[in-house]
Amino acid sequence: MIVYHVTKEDLLDKILEKGLIPMLGERSLLIGEETPGIYFFENIVNVEDALGGWMANAFNDEDKLVILKVNISKSEIKKRLLIMKLKW
Repeated sequence: MIVYHVTKEDLLDKILEKGLIPMLGERSLLIGEETPGIYFFENIVNVEDALGGWMANAFNDEDKLVILKVNISKSEIKKRLLIMKLKW
């Protein structure tokens, strides 16, 4: 299953080294989320819509963004969600 993740360009090297790690980022904290996670878009159209609207407002103008194309199985997504629930 191909999904998409948007992040700041300055985090790319760390992500490539360690992978995507569930966490509470600054935007998650702003809206009161309490569970660490990794957020994906189902398709590139949804990414483009978000970047043209609410997500563009969530970043500073000087932030350079990258879109990661991630190939992950549905079972791996479920497994990671289960691990997150057990760990946190």
